[in-house]
Amino acid sequence: MMDFQSIVILIGLILVLVWIFNRKKTSKDNYCFDCKRPVIVKRRIGFFSVLASILTLGLWCVFVIPFYKGRCFICGGDNVGEGDSVMMEERRLKEVRKQEEALDELVRQRRTIAR
Repeated sequence: MMDFQSIVILIGLILVLVWIFNRKKTSKDNYCFDCKRPVIVKRRIGFFSVLASILTLGLWCVFVIPFYKGRCFICGGDNVGEGDSVMMEERRLKEVRKQEEALDELVRQRRTIAR
């Protein structure tokens, strides 16, 4: 049987593991489709995750928490994607819209000249 001091040290180590796995998921910029802005992605770890980590002697931290889905730090939504690709796509769409507007303007000018 373990004494009280060993149990406290074990629980402390498990809580440190939970804290380590709760840190920022990636260093890339992520984009929240709910907030419509770049955000930091974090995992949401609640009371039962900590309790499961303590009851499984830290195995929960190693095998389950790394697979928790990342959530938006601002709104808490889980509809998050990589920001680089999303922002590049938005920029490309803006450029296409500008080109379409310019073409529409040219067509209008030619129609007024033809009349």
